[in-house]
Amino acid sequence: VKTEAPPPALSDGWGAADDTKLTDLMVPKILLQQPLSGGVSAGVSRPGQFLDSIDGTVLADDKFPLRVIIFDSNRTVMTKTNGKFSGVEPVTEANKDLEWEERDAQGNEIKRTFFLNFFCLVLDAKDGLSFPYVWGCHGKSMSVAKRLLTAFARMKASGVPSAAHVYQVSSVQEKNDKGTYYVPVVTKFRDAKPEEIATARKWYDDIRSS
Repeated sequence: VKTEAPPPALSDGWGAADDTKLTDLMVPKILLQQPLSGGVSAGVSRPGQFLDSIDGTVLADDKFPLRVIIFDSNRTVMTKTNGKFSGVEPVTEANKDLEWEERDAQGNEIKRTFFLNFFCLVLDAKDGLSFPYVWGCHGKSMSVAKRLLTAFARMKASGVPSAAHVYQVSSVQEKNDKGTYYVPVVTKFRDAKPEEIATARKWYDDIRSS
């Protein structure tokens, strides 16, 4: 009697990504939605929500805050030339003091946005703790990011990694003469579990070595 082979396992993640390196992947960004954000204009998100940049999944909103473990950071600068994206590069001694807006020798309008980026694991996201995100802070969010980085520097001085805590991230609406916008609000939620810290350390090592 001929018997059919059992169906392939569906739970061990085998497949096309088996030999994938970190440098082959796009690390998704956490996007805080603003009134003029693309997701808001398309009707798939609301101002103040946090979205996954890859598939547009809503990661958090006013009812379900974002909870993250932050394990690394870096600084980057994004440049636009005449309104068109022209590149992102690390902040260095050579570019850290460049003007935010200027014109080059050919008369092109150059605009730069400086980011303080946090690499983090998102709790309760569809990927759980299995994949990192990048949360980029700039503009009005930069003061929040600097306060958070200061807290991490104090923790480091005491021998405590930044991944030792789970932080809750929500948003609040503010106004200025140009209109309304949203900024993040960060509070400590709880201490991270040993297995969560171990996962964060693995990703820290992988990113630093890539």
